[in-house]
Parts: sequence; structure tokens; C-alpha cells
Amino acid sequence: MKKNIILTSILLLLVGQSFAHALWIATNQTGGSTQIDNSVGITLKNLDAKEGQVNLQVLFKGEALPETEVKIFVADQWSKTLTTDKEGMTSFALPWNTDYLVEGTTEERVPGTYKDEAYEFVWHCVTQYIRK
Repeated sequence: MKKNIILTSILLLLVGQSFAHALWIATNQTGGSTQIDNSVGITLKNLDAKEGQVNLQVLFKGEALPETEVKIFVADQWSKTLTTDKEGMTSFALPWNTDYLVEGTTEERVPGTYKDEAYEFVWHCVTQYIRK
């Protein structure tokens, strides 16, 4: 069975009135379930699925993120928006032999400071590149 190639990037964006600062992390995996432990941000956890299918769970600080949007993009500008269930789960088919980009986001409404600059919230974004 051919396994999908999966690359994951996690982005934190600190948003203030006059600035935004981005921090990112990258991971790499080929097929199967992911074992990503991200206790401070958002994660797309891959769960075992049939060939040609993707099962994901969206987690925020290690907990399921219910009713959140997950967007899927392919190279020809086709896109689809899905919503996670109460356990943060969603699934979709990979009908074409192409590259897929999956994105999950959430806002954490907690003001703070970073390098002496005040911010109003943290925007968390995780993307996953899937090559079928």
C-alpha cells in the first residue's frame, strides 16, 4: 500500500494593534497516525484511514477542538471547507493524484506582551501538505 507523504507546519501569530509576529514549527511524516504533542497550540493529528482517505483530529493544547473549520486546497485552486465534529474529527477523500494543503486555525483571545509589545490575541494556524 502506498503511503501519503505528510509535512506539517504550525504557526503562531501574535496580533497587536501595530504588529504581528509569527513563530513556526515544522514536522515530517509518511503515512499512518501522527504522534504530535503540541501542548501550547493547534495540531492536526492524522488517524489511520483507508487508502485514498484522510481522517484528522484537530487539537488545541492537547484537547479536541470542536466545531472548527478545516480547509483543503489543491493546486488548481479548488478548495473545500469542512467543520470538525464535537470530538474535533473530520475526514475527506483524496480523489486526485495531486498535492493537497490542509489548514486548521483558531484564535486564542488572551492579551499579553512579546518583546515589550502588547498583543490582543494569538492566532494559531497549522498546515499540512499531503502528496498522494
